[in-house]
Amino acid sequence: MRAQLDIACLYQHAVVVSEAPVTLVDAQLFPEELAYVASAVPKRRAEFGTARVCARQALAQFGVVAGPLVPATDRAPVWPPGFVGSISHADDWCAVVVCPTTQARGIGLDLERDDSAAAELEALICTAGEREWLAEQELSSRRHLRTLLFSAKEAAYKCQYPLTRQILGFLDLEVQVDLEAEQFSVRAVAQDSRLVELTQRMAGRMLWRDGLVFTAASL
Repeated sequence: MRAQLDIACLYQHAVVVSEAPVTLVDAQLFPEELAYVASAVPKRRAEFGTARVCARQALAQFGVVAGPLVPATDRAPVWPPGFVGSISHADDWCAVVVCPTTQARGIGLDLERDDSAAAELEALICTAGEREWLAEQELSSRRHLRTLLFSAKEAAYKCQYPLTRQILGFLDLEVQVDLEAEQFSVRAVAQDSRLVELTQRMAGRMLWRDGLVFTAASL
């Protein structure tokens, strides 16, 4: 089993994180959840189920009674009233973060194997400014940093989506990284006023543990 990772420190809010290895947990799911993944392959059922079990464990620490957590029609997670959250998994690991809406307007979490973004993906993932920044970095670190940019955009997307319902591409967001401080900021490339305002307020943090990069975005 992978060691527990201190993800909660990435957020300035009163979040709770629950983590677990991805396994089939059908016996711990509600009928509505089982119906949602009835036709899914075992790997997808395991990811979905582990995330729901972790989410219930995290919500329980806020006193929330366990209940089904079935995604919306757009596949976005649906949280109990008064809570925001985010789900991510990479390789065999799943992590879920939840937070009361009295603490944060939105939160995003992403996990990636830290060398997963190959060079041929760079033009699809990175803006011109990000590619210039990558070109200035040590060649040996670029794959890891490319993955970091990918992951940061995923976390930012998850953070903003419940508030805007905007579907964004990777080139719609530009990330600036402070490696020494282990922080990042996000700028909306498209001049949508709502998205610009949200990204200006968004705080980003990252950490690397056990071959994974974890990125967190919050509002």
